[in-house]
Amino acid sequence: MKSHKSFTLIELLVVISIIVLLLSMLMPALNKTKEKAREIQCMNNLKQAGMAFINYAGDNNGFLPYAYANGTPGWYFWPQNIYPYYNNKYLLVCPTRVKIAGAYAGFGELYQTTYAMNCNLNWKRIEQFPNSTKVWLVYEGWDRTFGWRQIESTTFQKLDIIHNGGADILYLDGHVAWRKYLNWEGIANQ
Repeated sequence: MKSHKSFTLIELLVVISIIVLLLSMLMPALNKTKEKAREIQCMNNLKQAGMAFINYAGDNNGFLPYAYANGTPGWYFWPQNIYPYYNNKYLLVCPTRVKIAGAYAGFGELYQTTYAMNCNLNWKRIEQFPNSTKVWLVYEGWDRTFGWRQIESTTFQKLDIIHNGGADILYLDGHVAWRKYLNWEGIANQ
């Protein structure tokens, strides 16, 4: 009669520990990949927002919208002004911010955003800025109430550092770039 050779308990534990070790090495790489995908989606959101700003300016004699303004019937913020040009209430929400915050406060409201517009550009013409490749238009500087911030010399303190040690920035010429903290270049009034 033939005997069947089977795994011993020790051999089984060794195989399981090797599998666990391989999975533990793989998980950080998968998490980095997921965050990179969220960063790319965020950049895509900003790129589409840039197209909405350009279309808005095209319909308004080259003027950018107000970051915020008091009008009739009340306060207006930049997402309200460009909404007709993007028509997607989730476009202005960074997927990483939603993941960090869990449930995004005010997420269901039409004009909420996790991005901030540079209010130095309030109702100014795009052509006023000849060096538009260095002018920040919208960036990850979320203000819980308004979605706008003033760009100052302390800009780095007002940006959200949520994508692998940096932030995504939409420039006035329409391009989007990721900038690492301490490597943020370009102030709005260049």
